[in-house]
Amino acid sequence: MTTRLQLRATWRLELSEVSSLALAGSGRRRRLLAVGDEAYGVASTPVPRAGRRAVTTYHDLRAVLGPAITGVPGGSEFEGVTCDAGGHVFVLQEGPSRVLVLDPRLDALRATIELEVDPARPGYGATWRADANARGESLQVLPDGHLLVAKQKDPVVLVEFGPAGDAPVGLESVQLGRSGEPFRFRAESPYVVLADWRVAAGAGLRSLNDLSVDEAGRLYCVSSRSRTIVRFAGAGAAGSTARVDAQWELPPELFAGTDRKAEGLVVQPGPVFLVAFDSDRPELDNLALAVPAGG
Repeated sequence: MTTRLQLRATWRLELSEVSSLALAGSGRRRRLLAVGDEAYGVASTPVPRAGRRAVTTYHDLRAVLGPAITGVPGGSEFEGVTCDAGGHVFVLQEGPSRVLVLDPRLDALRATIELEVDPARPGYGATWRADANARGESLQVLPDGHLLVAKQKDPVVLVEFGPAGDAPVGLESVQLGRSGEPFRFRAESPYVVLADWRVAAGAGLRSLNDLSVDEAGRLYCVSSRSRTIVRFAGAGAAGSTARVDAQWELPPELFAGTDRKAEGLVVQPGPVFLVAFDSDRPELDNLALAVPAGG
């Protein structure tokens, strides 16, 4: 069953083509972080409230990352952002297939984690190698220094990465809830695939665009192609299916006559959804707050 969401407020984040959202900090100091796939930077704002303007601060990362990362042709390819309990900021680059880990103040590069997929990996290994635009689209931090990455399309897959030889953590909420611990930095690189899960066909997800974990450790995802948000009910052993137990339709008025694509997601208690949009039209708001109809 799909629940329709009601639009409560919209804002404009001063960042072109927003591709992912995350929450950083806690209490009154909690901030919303956003990245886009063009700029080498992170935008931040106090978590916006209806009736108040979103004041964006932009953190240019070019000096921090250096020319080896920023000197390549094209945009940043920043497609995912998340944080650990220690405040470290994790930024996923899709084409280069790596994660950049920044200090909480965004003033130093703490680590670079390469993500390696064997081209013989059944179902998507060859696609990952061949198509730089069909790799990792979003990420979440897992216990034991592992990372959960959403493969965007062709096919949609949830992939757990970690040092070779590690046992996978899995997708159960009790494990995802443990991601509130500081990230366990590991010396090994690159990270390899430890487990993967296809998404249940009945969910109708045509893309996976941003992952978010609620306070209970449950995993959510927004799909730009399907214009929907889903909550996963967990999954079994590696190679099994990730099941969906709740689904919400994004307000259709957000898309009427626009080029908006739902690319970023943060889930707050309620649930209350903050959804960011990729749009190159500067006159359009690119952040929305939506709640279930009747909520």
